[in-house]
Amino acid sequence: MADAADDNHQIIYLNDYPSLRADAPNDHPHLVDPASLDDDGAEEPLTSMTIPDLVVTVLLHYPPAALKVSLDPGRAEVYFLRKAKFYLDSCISRKGKIVKIGYLNEKETGGWDHLFTYRIDGISMGKWSPVSMTMLQNTPAEKNITNLKEIRVGAVNFTSCVAGSQPWVYAEDVEIEVVTGLWQGIGEL
Repeated sequence: MADAADDNHQIIYLNDYPSLRADAPNDHPHLVDPASLDDDGAEEPLTSMTIPDLVVTVLLHYPPAALKVSLDPGRAEVYFLRKAKFYLDSCISRKGKIVKIGYLNEKETGGWDHLFTYRIDGISMGKWSPVSMTMLQNTPAEKNITNLKEIRVGAVNFTSCVAGSQPWVYAEDVEIEVVTGLWQGIGEL
């Protein structure tokens, strides 16, 4: 195990997955110890979690093969959908080297509500670069943001909110679906 590089962050990265190194640079995905996020209301650990960290930490817990399948370059497309009764559905998708994570709100917006898009530079466990952030909630029209500083601020708020809801904890009212392939002949794990 290794602590995050920044002294004011208490988040703990794990070496439990062979190609996710706890000591990898900040713009690489890290497997986060969910127990290190439970800190009696202090915000520092949650705000230090990045979008790549959130993606791999969630995927590793549903089902265990979801992370391997989602980052397998031999699969053109992968979708991980977490449907909850009392929350917006969340989705992680990868098409080629583009990873998207956000909330789906089919009822009110007809699609994504909050969406973060990252590009995998090189290998899947290597550097992930922010591409855009799209926000629909509380805005009159879709707002697509490509300014890196704004994306990073939005990502901190998003990861803090999502991690605070502990999406890796089993809940009876949650349905998980991992789909690979194209729109025809899709198979579930």
